[in-house]
Amino acid sequence: MSTRFARQSSEVWRVSALLPKERRGMLLNPPDFPDIVHQLSTTIRALAVRRERAKKLPDHHRISATVSFESARTVDQFHNSCAGYRAQFLSSPALGDEANALVIAALLPHVLHRLEQFPLRRWDATHAQTSLRSDAIKAWIRQGHWLWHARGDCEELLVPNWIARSKDSDERVRRRVRYGRQLPGNTDAIVIKGAWVDALGSPASSPPKSRSERSDHIHRDGFT
Repeated sequence: MSTRFARQSSEVWRVSALLPKERRGMLLNPPDFPDIVHQLSTTIRALAVRRERAKKLPDHHRISATVSFESARTVDQFHNSCAGYRAQFLSSPALGDEANALVIAALLPHVLHRLEQFPLRRWDATHAQTSLRSDAIKAWIRQGHWLWHARGDCEELLVPNWIARSKDSDERVRRRVRYGRQLPGNTDAIVIKGAWVDALGSPASSPPKSRSERSDHIHRDGFT
């Protein structure tokens, strides 16, 4: 199918030859991004929604929804393939934002339905809606063991533009690039995070990280 979304070449999206042949082929020859998102939306296995509290602003909260799928393979394609989520941000922050919007459009109705069925205790429903209806809402692969134990010498994914920043003087940049080189293949969930909302139910005026800053991180370093 034709698509406005990007597909990176193997010269740019350099997946290690040490990966199993079948998986490497899948990451270098995946479906188009809209097809990956469609597969996600039609293979949801479980959904858990909670209120998350801000570490530095204890009166601020947001919705965090973990969407699990029938297969980790689709999440692998979503996060790690040459036509996946990060590949769109590599093309440009603006295209990455479009990719994020497509994922949210596909998965948010399921999150809202879950909230209707099981409202959160001790949090006004309108605050939850404000968090989820914000332009700051975002999707990302579930982080866990693969991130906590990310090896500094990992060379699973060597995108030239990202690797060029691996010796940056800023330790935060070097850390993002280290995480960006990882290709987690056993994760079967994506997390949807809404905007931070204050005690009065208004979106936070100064979130810890703006949408443009997040998009730039993924574009330049492969991680945020």
